[in-house]
Amino acid sequence: LVGARGGVPKALLKATVNEKMTVRALKEVLRERIRKSEREEVKGWEGSVGMIRVRDKKNKDLGKILRDDQILNKAFPRLADGKQIAIQLLEHEEEVGPDDLELQVRLWDLLAGSLGPPSTLLLRKTASVCELRTLLAQRFLPPPPKGGSGKPGEEGEAE
Repeated sequence: LVGARGGVPKALLKATVNEKMTVRALKEVLRERIRKSEREEVKGWEGSVGMIRVRDKKNKDLGKILRDDQILNKAFPRLADGKQIAIQLLEHEEEVGPDDLELQVRLWDLLAGSLGPPSTLLLRKTASVCELRTLLAQRFLPPPPKGGSGKPGEEGEAE
């Protein structure tokens, strides 16, 4: 298994898995293995199953995100000894379902003329443009000031 916690992916741990288990069951095994690990990259991590993202690693590419309900032998058509998968330890809970899309988005700094690093967002296939806008604002915009709504022209509470 290869892990990334805000950095470059590197070999993390080995695990024996049953090809009939779900990705969610694999995440449960991984959570316990990570918690017991003495590796510096994961030492002290106390996250939940929902804070582990599993990907189908292909060469240097991290690959697609696997849905929690997928069976391993269906998710990995060529599941065999030595198969590497990528895991990401997240800062927030997520559940990847059959109706989710993975979007790679980058913040465009128009004034600087540059793109920020790619960021992964999960969006339901049936989401509206308004829901996408809200998700992007949560990810990229600073939180509104305390006492205010964050809307232009509105004042916060007087102290």
